[in-house]
Amino acid sequence: MSVPLKRLATVIAGQSPASDDVSELGEGLPFIQGNAEFGARTPTPKWQCDVAPKVALPGDVLVSVRAPVGATNMATMPLGIGRGVAAIRAWRADPDYLYWFVSSSSDLLNAKATGSTFTAVTAADLASLEVPVTDPEEQQRIADYLDRETATIDALIEKQLGLVQGLTERRIAMVRRAVRDDNPSPGIAMRRLFKTRGGTGFPPALQGIKDEEIAFYKVKALGRAGSDGVLTEPEDTVSAETANDLGAAVLPGGTLVMAKIGAALLLGRIRIVDRPSLVDNNMLALTPSGKLWPRYAFYALQGLSLEALVQPGAVPSLNERALRQTLIPVPPLNEQRAIADRLDRETAKIDTLIAKAERFIELAQERRAALITAAVTGQLEIPAEESAA
Repeated sequence: MSVPLKRLATVIAGQSPASDDVSELGEGLPFIQGNAEFGARTPTPKWQCDVAPKVALPGDVLVSVRAPVGATNMATMPLGIGRGVAAIRAWRADPDYLYWFVSSSSDLLNAKATGSTFTAVTAADLASLEVPVTDPEEQQRIADYLDRETATIDALIEKQLGLVQGLTERRIAMVRRAVRDDNPSPGIAMRRLFKTRGGTGFPPALQGIKDEEIAFYKVKALGRAGSDGVLTEPEDTVSAETANDLGAAVLPGGTLVMAKIGAALLLGRIRIVDRPSLVDNNMLALTPSGKLWPRYAFYALQGLSLEALVQPGAVPSLNERALRQTLIPVPPLNEQRAIADRLDRETAKIDTLIAKAERFIELAQERRAALITAAVTGQLEIPAEESAA
């Protein structure tokens, strides 16, 4: 038996305040705009807003309602919440049990999500989730069991994440040394080396058309690429006619792409399209000129100091003007090719280790998700020794 979430809790949709009311965190009311400030269990606010229109209270379940939809946290203090977050305030259920239930509902929420640029769900979508009904003691037993079991998995994941971070930092240092530190060239401004273009937003109804289709990548595709940085097969396509009608720039193969707004920007992923392509309006495309060997250009962008190019705010954004003014060393083409070939060999070893660690993390996360779902839906019998309060 199950009942809609709205019969067990109140769902509070976040609301964004005026930008002038948001400032860096000090002594005011902490404020979170979206899941970028979510942690493993609780958020780490970076901003404050004393006049936040909507406030979550300690014990509320926090849910990301904009992509990535379904991420969950728990509020441990009063928090202003922006429109990327909803708060679930339990009044006929155990808050910890609801936290684990909502954590298990990510797939259901994503199935309800709509939107062409940022997929999102509404407070009504959350309120309609069907929650398995158990008595309060059983809810607490399930929550306690999942707290213990997931802690073990999370510790393993955290160890692998640390390995990935260390390897990534080593890779970045290697690239920067090869492109910049070992290169005496004073550099040329990027505006003279790349043609930069923004992407275009396409409504879902205009995607997936097979007549003269052109590959279309959304910002989430930046997380799916081979070890060579080339984007994998696109999930979406747009017709050439639609692209032309909307004045969208069709990017030639060999163009480099990156995020220009949101949490994806902070990951600093530089990718390559290997075919005529379109990208969404959350990405920036950089087509290298004849002065750059394509693979060298790829590594040169990876070697940028992203911290100096990100404009701070509730939603981070790329300072495109600063990017265009950034200097890149430009040795002769034969030297560029030699640098790129050497980096291809050396980074391949690190990329292999990173891929193994990321695969372990992926499998552990799948196991974690399956455990949570089985526990909250009654498919898993909680061991007797685990049921003691």
